[in-house]
Amino acid sequence: MRRGPSRSLYALLIATVMLLSMPVQAGATVALKPNSVNVTIGGGDASALAECLNLAKEKRKGNTEQENKCKNRAFAQGGDVVLKDVEIKVVQTDTGGGAGDPNTVTITIAGGDADALAQCLNLVKERLKGSVEQENKCKNLAFAQGGDVVLKNVDITVIQENGTAGGTVTITIVGGDANALAECLNLAKEKRKGNTEQENRCKNRAFAQGGDVILKNVDITVIQKNTSGTSGAPGTVTITIAGGDANALATCLNLAKEKGNGNVDQKNKCKNNAVAEGGDVILKNVEIKVVQENA
Repeated sequence: MRRGPSRSLYALLIATVMLLSMPVQAGATVALKPNSVNVTIGGGDASALAECLNLAKEKRKGNTEQENKCKNRAFAQGGDVVLKDVEIKVVQTDTGGGAGDPNTVTITIAGGDADALAQCLNLVKERLKGSVEQENKCKNLAFAQGGDVVLKNVDITVIQENGTAGGTVTITIVGGDANALAECLNLAKEKRKGNTEQENRCKNRAFAQGGDVILKNVDITVIQKNTSGTSGAPGTVTITIAGGDANALATCLNLAKEKGNGNVDQKNKCKNNAVAEGGDVILKNVEIKVVQENA
């Protein structure tokens, strides 16, 4: 099930971006330093938490009773990135042999990540002498959607000239990741002398949707020339286009840790539903060209 974002962060760029990295002058007496260009375009990350919490700390001698009756809803939407009619151009030159570190170009275009947590939690810490009773009656809904990335009429060009140290070009276009957790949890820690009773009666729903990546009428060109021929380090070009990852977990959990002297009674009566959908990648009228040359 694909749901569109109700609130999105749109980074809409209608511009021409040109970046020029120039080398150290040939007559300089200092050692040549590498050129480095980093272009990052990203949607904002989002985190949402809806929680009911009962917490009893350690070193108590009486009985402990904890109960949650809650309806928790957590919604997180990572920011989308939309580039339309955009040109990104990077030119790097190396005229002095480049005996130092390699030149680097890094271009990252990414949707925002999203994390949603809806939880009912009963927690009793250690060293208790009385009995413990914990119960959750909750409806938890966690929805997380990673930000989409949409490129339309976009031209990305990288021209890199390297000396003996070589160079690297990295272009990454990814949708935002999504993580959703809907949980009922009873936790009684160690060193308890009384009985422990834990019960969950919950309906947990977790939905995670990784961000989609859509490229339409996009040209990506990388030209890498190593002037030192085969004697220097090789040039490296890495291009990654990927949809966002998705992880969803809906769970009921009772946990009574070690060193308890009394009886332990645990029950789960739950309806849990977890759905995770990785982001799609759609390319239409896309051309990717990489030219590597050793002079």
